[in-house]
Amino acid sequence: MGIHPLIQKGLLDINIRECTQRHQDIIDAITLRLPVCVQSSTNSYDITLLPILHMVAQSELNERTEKAVILCSHANQAIEVEQWLWATGYHAKIRCSRVTQREEKEQHRSVLQSNPSIIIADPGCLLDLESEQAWSFGDLDLLLVLDGSQLDRYKLFNKVKKIVKSVPRETALCVQTSEYNASFEQLLAIMPPRTRCLGFEETATSVSPAYALNRRIIQEYYDVPDRMKISTIMNHLENSKSQHVVVHTYSKRTTQRLFKIIRKKRWGVISLDQDLEDSTIQDRLKNYYSNDYRVILVGGLSSDSLPLRRIDEVIYYDIPDDIYNYVSSMQLIDYGYPKRIVSLLYEADKESFLNVCLGMRLEPKKAEIPERIVRASKTKSATTSNTKKENVSVKLNKKKPDLDAKKPKKKAKKPVEKKETYKAVEIPRVDLNKLDAKRSKSEDTDSSSNPVKRLFKRLF
Repeated sequence: MGIHPLIQKGLLDINIRECTQRHQDIIDAITLRLPVCVQSSTNSYDITLLPILHMVAQSELNERTEKAVILCSHANQAIEVEQWLWATGYHAKIRCSRVTQREEKEQHRSVLQSNPSIIIADPGCLLDLESEQAWSFGDLDLLLVLDGSQLDRYKLFNKVKKIVKSVPRETALCVQTSEYNASFEQLLAIMPPRTRCLGFEETATSVSPAYALNRRIIQEYYDVPDRMKISTIMNHLENSKSQHVVVHTYSKRTTQRLFKIIRKKRWGVISLDQDLEDSTIQDRLKNYYSNDYRVILVGGLSSDSLPLRRIDEVIYYDIPDDIYNYVSSMQLIDYGYPKRIVSLLYEADKESFLNVCLGMRLEPKKAEIPERIVRASKTKSATTSNTKKENVSVKLNKKKPDLDAKKPKKKAKKPVEKKETYKAVEIPRVDLNKLDAKRSKSEDTDSSSNPVKRLFKRLF
C-alpha cells in the first residue's frame, strides 16, 4: 500500500503491521474528493484516522498543508482520538489540537491561532467559535464525523448538519458509523448524491443517499398524454397546497413559456437559467424570499448549484440528464409537509426513467392526472347572492308582527276644497268698426289732406 513512510513507522509503534484494502479505498476517495461513509467498529480508529494522517503527511511535501477537522460525539472520544493521532503521527511531526467542552474559550482561541494540521473538536464548540469569528470553515480540506449512529443520543445531529452544509463543496467528507440506524440514515440523507458507502455488507440493499431519501420523500409521476404537459402542471399547481415550489425544465425557452402562463395567476414567480449572471440570480432569489413568492422556474441548472432553502415541493417538467440531479433536488425538500417530488413523463420517456430510478433504489409511484378546478362565474355568484337576499327578506317579513291591527283607527279627514288664488281676466278685443268711424271723423274735420293748406288756414 502507498502509505507515507513516516506514518508506516508510527503504525509499527502501535502494533499495526500492514494496511488493508479498506484503507486504500478511503484514501482513493479522499484523493478524488469524493464523499465516503464507512461502517466500522467504534474502537477501530485506524480505519478512518489512518487515511487522514496519510493525506496530511503527503500534503506537507507540497507548499500548502491540508487542514482536517474530526468531529467527536463526546470529550472522552476526543481524548482517545488525540492520543492515537499523536502516537501514529509522531515521526511525521503532525500537530493536532483538541477543542472540547472541557477547555476554556481562551484556550480554544490560542489553539486555533497556532494553526494545527488536525483539530479534534466538539461540534458545538466549533459553531460557537465561528459565530464569534474566531474560526471559519472556508479553508477546510477534510472533515471526518465519528460515530454517526450516536448523534441523536448526544443531541448533536442539527449541529453536525449545519457544519456539513457550511463546508465548501471541495472539502472531502468522511462519516464513520458503527451501525445503520435512524440517526445515521438522516445524516446520510444530507450527504452529496455521489457518496460512496463502504463496509455495509450486513445491509440487505445497497446503501446510498438515494436509499436514505426514498422513505423520507414522496415520489410521484404523471403519465401525461401528448401535448398536455402545460395543462397538467397548471392543474397540479392549482390543487397543490405547497407554498414554495421549484419547477425544473430542460431549456430557457420552456422556462420563459411557463413564466408567461404562471405570471397571470399572480402566485409570484421568478425564472433562472444558464445565461444569467451570478449577481442577477442572487437578486432574483432575494426578491423571491423577501416577497414570499411561490414558484421558481429553473432552466438547465442543477439544484445543488443554487442557494435554495425552505422548499417543500419539486416538479420536473422535463426529465433530468443526470439522475444525481434528481437526488440533489430531493435533498432540497426540507420544509413543510408533505415533502414531495413530481415528474411529468411522456410514454416514450417513462420506461427509461423508471429503470434508472430502480437502479438507484428509488420508487416513484404513478399518480392520477389532476383535474381542472372549475370556479363559479361572477354572474352565477351574483344571482345566488340576490336569491339569498330575497330569502332573507321573506323571512324577516314573516317574523315582523302586524302592528297596524292593534292600533285604533283614526277618523278620516274631510277633503280640502281647492280655492283659486287668481281670477280669470279676459283680454279686451279691438272693435274695428269703431276704429274706422273715428278715422272717418278726423278726415271730415280737416278740409284738405294737404298739410301746407292746413297750416295757412291756421295762420290766417
